[in-house]
Amino acid sequence: MISKRLAWLPAAALALLAASGCEKSAPVVSYQGDVAPILDKHCKSCHMPGQAGYVVSGFELAGYESLMKGTQFGPVVLPGDPLTSVLVMLIEGRVDPSIKMPHGDASPLTEAEILAIRNWVEQGAKNARTEHRAVLRRARDQLSLWARFRGFVSLRSFRRGWQL
Repeated sequence: MISKRLAWLPAAALALLAASGCEKSAPVVSYQGDVAPILDKHCKSCHMPGQAGYVVSGFELAGYESLMKGTQFGPVVLPGDPLTSVLVMLIEGRVDPSIKMPHGDASPLTEAEILAIRNWVEQGAKNARTEHRAVLRRARDQLSLWARFRGFVSLRSFRRGWQL
């Protein structure tokens, strides 16, 4: 009786999964492939040691680690929160016009470039290299767990006279 009442449950679960997968999500943005070239093109000339942007703010764009470190006033990227990330606010122009980035004669970012940085921040502002290391570490741990299980099964089989 209960099984007849719950027969619709798998169909409902599949329908729910299908509906949730239909929403359009932003493409995955990588730091190395998408964000770093934009920052190199528009920002790096001023935000390196000895340059005007670095002297004023202490913000260096040598790489991912320095970007995430931020300025002498605090972080500029808040992973997962593009609305309050200072970097996104500065490049979108949601600040006083005197501090909108990039300054002076530098070419402004295109809408596509701004959207790429915004999506990267929204997706967690991850660095592919550190992400790749974490995936490899998890795979190694899982392989180790499998090897231990396989050894246990083999030892148990050996004791019972089984062959695998």
